[in-house]
Formats: sequence, C-alpha cells, structure tokens
Amino acid sequence: MLRELRDRFGKPRLSSEDALRMDSIRQGAAFQQVTEGGAAADEFLASVDAVIAFEFGSEDPRVLELVNKTNQFNLNGRRRAEAEWRRAAEAPESILAGIAYRDKFGPLGTIAVIQGRQDGELLRIDTWVMSCRAFSRRIEHQTLRTLFDLSGAREMEFSFAPTAKNGPTQEFFGTIAGARLTGPVRLTRAQFDEHCPRLYHKVEGTSKSWTQSPPA
Repeated sequence: MLRELRDRFGKPRLSSEDALRMDSIRQGAAFQQVTEGGAAADEFLASVDAVIAFEFGSEDPRVLELVNKTNQFNLNGRRRAEAEWRRAAEAPESILAGIAYRDKFGPLGTIAVIQGRQDGELLRIDTWVMSCRAFSRRIEHQTLRTLFDLSGAREMEFSFAPTAKNGPTQEFFGTIAGARLTGPVRLTRAQFDEHCPRLYHKVEGTSKSWTQSPPA
C-alpha cells in the first residue's frame, strides 16, 4: 500500500523547501511553547534575530502550492488553478508576494503568500495563506504593517470567509479587528496600529517594485 501511495502521490524530486520542512516543524512546536504570551514572549521574540523577506511578483511554484495546500491560516479556503493565478498576478495594480522567514534557529523558507490589488487608498486582499510552521512569530502582523507602509493605503478589504479549518485565521481577525467575523472585512490603518503587538523583525525585499503597475 505504501509503495502504491508513493508512486501515485510522490514528487519526482525534493526541493530545498521540502528539505527545510521537517526541521522547521520540530522547531515550530518548541517555538510555540515559548511564545504563549506575556512579557516573556516579547523578550524571546526580540532575541531571535528574525528576518522576514518579501519577494514581490514571485513566480516560485512553491507560492501556488502553499495557496492550494494551506488550511489553518487561509483567508477563505479558495483554491486556484495555475492559469487563474497567473491572470490575477499579471492584472494592473496587482500585488503578489511570497514571504520567507529565518531566525537564529534556521530558515523556514517560503511560509506565506498574499495576493490582491490596490485601488487608490484601499488594498483589496483576495488570497492570504501562511503555513502553520510559522505560527507564533507575528509574521501576519508584520505582513500587514509592511503592506500598509509600502502602499500608503488607509484601509484594507479582505475577502475573508470562515471555513471548517481556518480557525487560526478567524482568531487573528478577531484580535486585530476586534470582532468575530463571518464574511468580508475592512481594516483601517488606525485599527491595525491600535491592536498590533510589538514587532521585532528585520524586513527585506521592500525596495523592489511591488505592484504590476505602481499607484499614481
């Protein structure tokens, strides 16, 4: 049975991301225990030398793979065909970023994807996923702060939809927007700043063009 499963679902080759995954799963469990909350969590997060790297316009196959396999931190559970994904990424004013993370314990590789478009002072976010290996590091907060800073937007609109599996996403929006959500939501920069915890990451990759057609 195992041989049959391997032949039907196995990969023809292992990527560098695959090699990172098992070690990062082990690290993630230990990391989560330390960062359960309180002053100790802040002290620990400040000490790990965390770096978040944004790759805007990423064409890495890992990006779409994450979108189609991630369940817990997933904005709406929507799966994307490759052709549909490419059309969305190439549309005017589109925003697409693959997000990688590393700290003194080692790299996690590409662990998050966010995709949407800019409409003046409004950012419309259609897709947002993050691997459970990256929980407890405040990466989701840094993602939103970076997009607010780069775009100059005053507000974000998320195509959020609850699913049977995206409880962590629902919990995040509950804390950052101050309510339990059942559908699409808007978040102002002022709301975000009010509820965002302290962040300790160094951010890379933001000097590159981040939309297909930069806002006027």
